[in-house]
Amino acid sequence: MTLHGPVLVGTSLSPASDEALRQAARLAAEISTRLIVCHVIPELIPDGSVFSEFRRANMNVNDSLLAKARAAVELHVKTVIGGVAAVEVVLEYGSPHTGLLMQTDATGAGVVVTAPGSVALDVVRHASTAVLVARPSPEGAIVAATDFSDVSVGAVKVAASVARRRSSALHLLHASDVGLFALGQTAAAALPYLIDSSSIALEGLDNLHAVAKIRLDDTLADTGVSGTTAVIAGSAADVIVHYAESVNAELIVVGTHGRSGLARLTLGSTAASVIESAPCSVLIVRVTAT
Repeated sequence: MTLHGPVLVGTSLSPASDEALRQAARLAAEISTRLIVCHVIPELIPDGSVFSEFRRANMNVNDSLLAKARAAVELHVKTVIGGVAAVEVVLEYGSPHTGLLMQTDATGAGVVVTAPGSVALDVVRHASTAVLVARPSPEGAIVAATDFSDVSVGAVKVAASVARRRSSALHLLHASDVGLFALGQTAAAALPYLIDSSSIALEGLDNLHAVAKIRLDDTLADTGVSGTTAVIAGSAADVIVHYAESVNAELIVVGTHGRSGLARLTLGSTAASVIESAPCSVLIVRVTAT
């Protein structure tokens, strides 16, 4: 599994979206596809019959706004990434995330790139494709988090393809969240219905970590990319973020289910927390489980 184009990037013409534009241009060049830059204009004149006559009487105002917006976006693109060939500018009306999602479908984009923030979370929650949340990041390792599910295995494949293209090290990470196992006697205090239960045995925990480490090592070997593996106890989001910080990562790759319709509204808490707290860019890969 690899990323495919075209690459669609949203820009608000603000410094916050400059990094998204730069990383989108880099990604488009890496996978040899076209780059589409989308700017969403707020809906100044509401829809509805009450405003129809006003719209018809002021079409020249609307045309002037579009022309000015296009000129501003084109200048912004040239300023941030220079004279990159095959850049297409599209304009949309509405809220930032809905406009970007509409253009994702209209252009058949394979990857959407956006700056961090609430718009990014909304886009990831609803998008049917991969989303890159772009932050200023060092040149470093590509970190792929996996729980060994089909979804995360697909994300590892994408991470390996990115690492291979960039000649970067690939770090495969598994967070072992033992939950109540880690609480020991604390569990009884927190959960009264366990008060008469014996302590949960932890003898098998080391073995569990060892098995996970072997599987990670085998997975890394299968990718053919050099790197390292780690199994760390703790909640997945915290482990991923702290590990990325410790290795000065360039990119974190995590997977989410390739669902459609209303099912896409559910964004896992791990993915959401990583998007919000990561020290570097985050690539969310939407994978259809098999």
